[in-house]
Amino acid sequence: LPHLSLPFPSPLTLLSPPSLPLLSLLQVECGSVVFLVLTFLLSSLFLYFWSQAHNDYNDFDWFKFETLGFWFPWSLVLLVVAAALFTYISLLLVLAVCLLSEGQRLYLHWS
Repeated sequence: LPHLSLPFPSPLTLLSPPSLPLLSLLQVECGSVVFLVLTFLLSSLFLYFWSQAHNDYNDFDWFKFETLGFWFPWSLVLLVVAAALFTYISLLLVLAVCLLSEGQRLYLHWS
């Protein structure tokens, strides 16, 4: 059977990883691991400080009430956002450690 060329790329070529030089791939992976670890440290620091500031939740809510004119528990919203960010970054970090320990490339968000 003759090989037919399609006018558009096949789905398999769209799903295959991009062909970059090895040095560039190592730089991207090292950069993404460093970025992931720094983000994890910053999110854990923010979660720690915001959870320890529970005595100031009322002052923060009163400040936002005076600024916006309506009462809403903004301190609780910030605590939930900090916990969600910390959980998400922690899962990404665990996934990165598992992938790197198996010698796989980091495909955390891109394909």
